Amino acid sequence: MTVTVTAGTAVRIYPAESLKDGHAFQSISNVGAPLWDTYTTKGGGRAETWHPRFSYHGFRYLELTGLPAGATVSVRGKVLHTHNTSAGSFTSSNELINGTHGLIRRALQGNMMTILTDCPSREKLGWLEQNQLVFPTLAANYDMRAYLRKIVRDMADAQTTEGLIPSTVPDYVELAGGYRNDANWGGAFVLVPWQLYTTYGDEETPRTYYPRMKQYVTFLEQKVGYWRVVDGLSRIARVLGEDDDAALYREKADTSAKALSDKYYDPATGTFGGGGHGAEALALDMGAVPEGERARLLDHFTRSVVAADHHLILSEISLPTAIRVLSESGRDDIVYGIATWTTSPSYGHQVLAGNTTLGET
Repeated sequence: MTVTVTAGTAVRIYPAESLKDGHAFQSISNVGAPLWDTYTTKGGGRAETWHPRFSYHGFRYLELTGLPAGATVSVRGKVLHTHNTSAGSFTSSNELINGTHGLIRRALQGNMMTILTDCPSREKLGWLEQNQLVFPTLAANYDMRAYLRKIVRDMADAQTTEGLIPSTVPDYVELAGGYRNDANWGGAFVLVPWQLYTTYGDEETPRTYYPRMKQYVTFLEQKVGYWRVVDGLSRIARVLGEDDDAALYREKADTSAKALSDKYYDPATGTFGGGGHGAEALALDMGAVPEGERARLLDHFTRSVVAADHHLILSEISLPTAIRVLSESGRDDIVYGIATWTTSPSYGHQVLAGNTTLGET
């Protein structure tokens, strides 16, 4: 911000990703709102230039308040992100899909700081779920090997004596309940090393932290469901030559999937968990469906997505699973429909709305 105004003027700057009634709109969240920066001018008739030195913001709009009549002001933005080398590019004959890729790539950039955040517009904690959920997207766009090896080390540093991996790492803030202990977040401690191996051939990371991963699984067995984590640890154990462990964790994964199938699959309707998109995608992905019933459940899932006009009604945990299940089942036609739909909620809607990155809300 460059401003010329009388001395002692307190200029307040509100960053936001959207507007409401012509003003910067910061959605209320568990981290509080509003957020702002304040600069008090020196005056003297000279232009003064200021920017935050100890923080940053994700924003599309800035609202400035406190400027008296006659003040002159100009604002420009700086794009900041970790300098990970670009690993790939994408273009197609469909400009809508090209636009979607641009949104996603800039969303990755906006969250690549000293840690990987899940949104740059509010708090800047290192939530772990995106490390494993978005790993294929990260790796397709940037060289993430060194970055994610460092984050795995951070997870090990944050592991508690009882084996818990906190949902945010580094463990700056001790959050409560599910915000601190969720296998989709802490499970990145197993899943990211596995993805580092399958993507970069990195065997050193899973080998280094294998004993600590086992400790985490022992912790989870007393607390929450954990199919994907033990499935991943079984695969890691096989790579490391720990065949007995591989068989043990494979059995635990299969037992977990069967328990979920027994409880949540409804043979009368051919649905899982009430028939929601996310529940059925997860069930299909982990094989939590009785023998001979997979085709029936897949048919219900695919018809449900099409009936919803290709709107996926789910959240971040099951989103990559849904795309993967559809593609692996030969239904890339449905994936294409999802990718090219333009009514909300969809990626295409954000492109046509003029977004330059993915919106938090």
